[in-house]
Amino acid sequence: MKASAKKSNHTEQLLIWREKRPYINVKTTSAGVTKEQKQGNTKGCTQLMIDVFNKETVKTFVVMDEVHKDF
Repeated sequence: MKASAKKSNHTEQLLIWREKRPYINVKTTSAGVTKEQKQGNTKGCTQLMIDVFNKETVKTFVVMDEVHKDF
């Protein structure tokens, strides 16, 4: 198999993997948010997916993005 074919196959598998799992993207300001609060937010989002959609914990993917605001 050629390298380009391997890369294409890997990309397709990654897309399939992502489609089957809940993906949550949380955006928060960086001001005053502690590591513990971020961890609690991630756990809460994961629990929400379990409670509402009956998804397994291991299948939930949570990403937290810090948004820097200039005031």
